[in-house]
Amino acid sequence: MKNPAHPPLTRPVVAALALTSLSAAMPASAITTLKIGGLIDMSVGTSQAPGISKGLAGVQSGSMSTSWLGIEGNEELNMGWSALFQLQQFLRPDTGETGRFTGDGQFTRAAHVGLKHSRYGTLTGGRNTTPLFISTVVHNAFGDSFGFSPAVRQYFSSNTVSGDTGWNDSVLYVSPSFDGFNASVMAAPGEGSGSRNWGYTLGYWKGGMGLSYSQQSVRKDSPTQTVDDTRTSQIGTSYTLGPVKLFAQSGEVQNMTTALSSKISGLGATLSFGKGSSIMLQAGRIVPKFNIQPIRTTVSLGYDRALTRYTDLYLVGMSEKVDGLSDGSSVALGLRHNF
Repeated sequence: MKNPAHPPLTRPVVAALALTSLSAAMPASAITTLKIGGLIDMSVGTSQAPGISKGLAGVQSGSMSTSWLGIEGNEELNMGWSALFQLQQFLRPDTGETGRFTGDGQFTRAAHVGLKHSRYGTLTGGRNTTPLFISTVVHNAFGDSFGFSPAVRQYFSSNTVSGDTGWNDSVLYVSPSFDGFNASVMAAPGEGSGSRNWGYTLGYWKGGMGLSYSQQSVRKDSPTQTVDDTRTSQIGTSYTLGPVKLFAQSGEVQNMTTALSSKISGLGATLSFGKGSSIMLQAGRIVPKFNIQPIRTTVSLGYDRALTRYTDLYLVGMSEKVDGLSDGSSVALGLRHNF
């Protein structure tokens, strides 16, 4: 029997050749980027809360920035559009655990997917960071520090604002900049857990000046507990004068569940000098309405030194005063690495 010069093609081979021909006829594939990144923040120091007679010394994670690990991607689509996603989880490197605390979700820093266009803005759905938290972070000298920023501590960890710094089941729209003006709008439907949450920030950034106004309403219970209904408004500003950057904030938090409300104010400054060195100073105060609760005053002073593009060393101290209680204080020496 004589073998043919070319054996007959099987169906799988025919299908493969057809797919290859079709792919060759299509335009070049879109550019896709994928990035794994995060931050590790570790420090040693002491902490003593107001009203506590003895401080606690130890090794801590997240004194200046909450440690996290995540992955994000971006794919270019047609006509200037791109698809994006983020999955980021908080970490506690001092114990090797995930989350900010025991019982925290897997990807509570970010878990969303969306579309972006340079002319029309960005729309994402999933778990998003609230515009109020972003506004609080950018208008204070200590950024997103839950350990030492008076602004972050007084808005988000002093029993004032409810609903966390990120919302589940939310939709977030961030506009592009129009001659310095931009806006962020966010909403989270109740989905059987109370009414919806909503919030927005209107901002202006040009030259060395930044200005924002934020409002937020929380009425949606969390998956594991009932959350107080709160309404928050805040105005924040920052201005750069050479090596000096100045910060100011003023806000009010109304708690409709407890019928309590508080005014929160803050002032701060950073001074940059040398090669990557800066001094940070921030003060804040919570004044409850009708003096139903004690006034809380927090002052933080710190020094930060950039060792490389990704690593910095910091030394920071904080004093907290609460009417009727003994003073509290905290000190930390830490190392922070971005990757």
